[in-house]
Amino acid sequence: MLRNTCLLSLVVLTFSAVCPGETDPVESLLVKGLAAHKAGKVQDAIAALQEAVLLLQKSQEKGLAKFLPKAPAGWKGGEVESSSGAVGTGEGGATFTTLTQTFTRIEDEVTAAATLSTSNQLIEAHKAMAESYSNPQVLAMMNQDPDVQVKLISQDGWAGWIMVRKGDSAQAMAMSSGCMVSVQLDKPDEAALTALWNTIDLKGLARATAPQTPSKPAADAAVAKPADQEQ
Repeated sequence: MLRNTCLLSLVVLTFSAVCPGETDPVESLLVKGLAAHKAGKVQDAIAALQEAVLLLQKSQEKGLAKFLPKAPAGWKGGEVESSSGAVGTGEGGATFTTLTQTFTRIEDEVTAAATLSTSNQLIEAHKAMAESYSNPQVLAMMNQDPDVQVKLISQDGWAGWIMVRKGDSAQAMAMSSGCMVSVQLDKPDEAALTALWNTIDLKGLARATAPQTPSKPAADAAVAKPADQEQ
């Protein structure tokens, strides 16, 4: 109980330091959750903290939406759909956000679907595929199929591929340390796919979604002196 109370207090104090003088709904919920926790009202504390997490996820969704592709000339973009959730609990748990948007080429109604996700499970699963494609022998074998053409993507900390299937579709997909982004076209038009893909700010997206590792306190970072040097 004491440990949880200290952690909640630290969250509230940290948030207050980041947003001095501001009345923020997330901060209010954290304070409410801490008060309920101290009063022994566990369910009320959980509800307040879950609502705070939901607000933070919604805020993240808005921040990430700007990194979706921009509709090139002759295209129109649809509404952005978003969802957030959590997987697991404790040290093994993680939250994730997924955004999707559909684009339509006006002249022939060709459509493209763009997806951006911070799900570690999706990222790791597709990283394995990207690594297999980076093997020259595997890539050569893939490209022996006359109906499939695969090219590697390696730029700005992203690794992935462009795959064009003759008579079917074209897809670009790449992963960074904290995000996966893909664009799927319902026609094997690599030029149109590339036009959409090149509007994505990959550098900015990588920075916005990079995993954050907490810095060690100075006391923890200090190296203890040997006993014979302390005298």
